[in-house]
Order: sequence, then C-alpha cells, then structure tokens
Amino acid sequence: IPHCFAADEMRRIWNTVDQIKTQKVYPNLHKCIPVLFRLLYSSGLRISEALGITLQYVDLTRNVITLYRTKNDQERWIPMSESMAKVMETYIIERRTILTNDSPIFFYRRGTILTAGSVYGRFRMVLHDSNIPYRGKLRGPRLHDLRHTFAVQAMNNLADVGEDLNVVLPILSTYLGHSCVKSTERYIRLTEERLSKITENMEAIIPNLFPEVENDAEI
Repeated sequence: IPHCFAADEMRRIWNTVDQIKTQKVYPNLHKCIPVLFRLLYSSGLRISEALGITLQYVDLTRNVITLYRTKNDQERWIPMSESMAKVMETYIIERRTILTNDSPIFFYRRGTILTAGSVYGRFRMVLHDSNIPYRGKLRGPRLHDLRHTFAVQAMNNLADVGEDLNVVLPILSTYLGHSCVKSTERYIRLTEERLSKITENMEAIIPNLFPEVENDAEI
C-alpha cells in the first residue's frame, strides 16, 4: 500500500536533508539532495525523470521544466511553484560554471552520472535519520511515495474546493505522465480515513477504484 507522507513527516525529512554534511568524495551531495527531494515532492516527478533533467530544459523565466525522456515517451511541461523555482534558481546559479546545456543538473560529483539506486539508498538514510520507520520491501515508505503524496494531495485539494473529480482526474493523469486514466486510478490509493472524501466521490463514478498496488515499479 503506498505511503502518503504526513506534514510532520515531511518537516522531519526537510530538516534531515538540510543538515546533510559535505562529503569530500561527493562534493555536491549535500546541495543536490535537498533540491531533488523538494522537486519530487512538489511536482510528482518520477526519479528517472528528475535525474534526466538537463540545464537547457529548465526555464526559470516561466518557471517550467520540459521533460523529454519519460517512461511513456510523453513530452510534458512541469510547472514549478515560485518557492520551488527560487530554490532551483539558487542551485543552478551556484553551478553555472560547471554545467553545460546538456548536463544533468542533479549530480553528487562532477562528471559522474547520478543513478536512481544511489538516490534510493540516500532516501533510506534520510528516513532513518528522520525517525520514519522503513517497514521493508513493497511496504516502504519508498522514494516513489513522494510522487504518490503529490497525487493524493492534489486530489484532496481539488475535492476540498468542490471540483468535479470525473473531469480533473484525466488532467492529473496527463500531468503525471500516465498512459491512461486507469493508471492514475490505481496509483491513488490510501487509507479510507485519509481519502474519505475522494473515495466517496470517486467510487460513485468508478467502482473498485482503489485496488492493491502489486509491485514497487514506477507508475
């Protein structure tokens, strides 16, 4: 069952990543992880998509990131909030002298490709240091649950303002880069307590909306 991070858990995570120490072997790690995790949380990106972002596709004039290499080969625009854009701008400006247009913006060490596996490992360390229990494989919390949290919060916000979820679900599906709405339906699963309003509204539209998630793949 995907994990939706509570506000207190996210506060602990931010406190942990903002205190990562400088490492000689990975001189950019302590700067990279706080920005990367904030981007995942605020935009719902897959980790593979975030690690593929190059400097030329970050538009700080419009606060938009263009994605080209995605899971379903769908070109997408990812808008950033003003606060996220400011964090991103500061991060990029500090690295202007070492980044080229086709350079991935997220890295631990110059000239070395950052892999999803390395970020997964760091995320497990962050959970431990944030006193958030890791319950094991397929039980999480997983790095991918930042994407899940984004989707759930988006649906909660839309439900709170009275939006027609039957209309907005395909829009959210397109934003997340899902190949079909059914992927989004399967993706947004949480406890009935957390999703009571969404569950009531969406079950009336699409029965059996929240089946179990069977694997740990990026959705």
